[in-house]
Amino acid sequence: MKKRGQDLKAAGAIPMDIFCPTCREGYRIPSMRVPKTSRMVMCNSCGTAWKQFFGAEPNFIAPALDQPVKTQREVRRPIYSKAVLQVLREEAALEAKLRA
Repeated sequence: MKKRGQDLKAAGAIPMDIFCPTCREGYRIPSMRVPKTSRMVMCNSCGTAWKQFFGAEPNFIAPALDQPVKTQREVRRPIYSKAVLQVLREEAALEAKLRA
C-alpha cells in the first residue's frame, strides 16, 4: 500500500524547498523543474550565491505521516525568574514611555 506522500510525488505535485544558507530565505521549486544535477543559485533577498546539490531523487517536502504533529499545548513556554520578569516589565514600560 502506498502512502499519501508517495502518490503525490508520483503525480508530480510535491514541491522541493531550498533555503539560502545566509539569510534562510526559502524557495519552493515545482517537482517538474527540479534539476538532476547541482546548480548555482542566487538568493533574491540577500544576493548570496551558492551551489545547490540535487540528488537523483530530490528531498521532497512531504507530509510526515508517521510522526505526530505538535499541537499548541505541547509547545513549552520559557520559565523566567521573578527578577528577570521585573526587568522585562521595567524595560517595556520605559520603551512605551519613550514612544508616547
